[in-house]
Amino acid sequence: MWTETAGARWAFTRRAEGNLALHVGDEPADVLTRRVRLAESAGCAGFRFMDQTHSDVVVGVEGEAPSISPETGTPRDPVSADAMTSSSTPLGVLVADCLPVLFIAVGPRGEAVRVAAAHAGRAGVLNGILGKTVEALRSAEPEAQIRAVIGPAVCAGCYEVPEEMAADAEHAEPGIRARTRWGSPSLDLKGAARRQLERLGVEVTDVGVCTVASSAHSSHRRDPGSGRIAGLIVPPAGPSAAAARAWHADAENPTEERA
Repeated sequence: MWTETAGARWAFTRRAEGNLALHVGDEPADVLTRRVRLAESAGCAGFRFMDQTHSDVVVGVEGEAPSISPETGTPRDPVSADAMTSSSTPLGVLVADCLPVLFIAVGPRGEAVRVAAAHAGRAGVLNGILGKTVEALRSAEPEAQIRAVIGPAVCAGCYEVPEEMAADAEHAEPGIRARTRWGSPSLDLKGAARRQLERLGVEVTDVGVCTVASSAHSSHRRDPGSGRIAGLIVPPAGPSAAAARAWHADAENPTEERA
C-alpha cells in the first residue's frame, strides 16, 4: 500500500480500508480503530487531520498528532485549514470526490525535508489552495524541489455542473471547463490542478483514478452517504509507532474534519 519517495511514505486509501471520517455516520471508535491500523502499517504514531472548510488556509504543524479529549470527544488541538505542511508530523486529508494532493519537498541531498497534504475541491482549485501550499513549502525550504501526487478524485468526464458554473469557473481558471462523457458541461479539476502546479515548477504525478467511476473508492457524488477515503503522508522524521494505540485510547464521541 505504501509508496516511498525520498524517504517519505505516502498512500491513498480505498473503501477496503473503511471510512476514515468522523462525521459521516460510522461509530467514532470504529473510525479511530481504522486510523490506528493505518498508522501502524505506516510505522507512525498517528495522522494529523484537518477540519476542512474549502478555504485557502495553509497551516504548518509539528510534533505528534493531537490526542482526543474525553470531555468533548474532539481533538485537543484542532486544525481548521485545507492544507498542512510539516517536517515531522504524519498528515492526512479526507476526500470523497475532491482532490487529495500530497506534496514532498526534496532537499539538495535527495531527502524529503518537508511534506504537505492539501484538500482541493472546486473552491480550492479556484481559490489557489495548491499554489499557496507550494508557497508555504518553498518559504520553509527554499532550496527544495517539490513533487506532488494527485490522488483519487472525480474526473472531468463525471463532474457535471450547471452551465453558469462552468462559465464562471472558466473565467477564473481558463482551461478548466470540460464536457462529461454524455456531453453536458463539466469541470476538469485534475487538469486545472496539474497546470497550476506545473506553472510553479512542481513535478506532478496523477494516480489516474476517478472516484465516481471506481467502486473501490468513496464518492459523495455517486453515493451521498459514502464515507471518506484519505491521502496520507509520513515524513522521514515522523514519530515512532509506539504511541499508535494510546493516541486515541480515551476517545468517546469525537467529531471533526469535513470533506
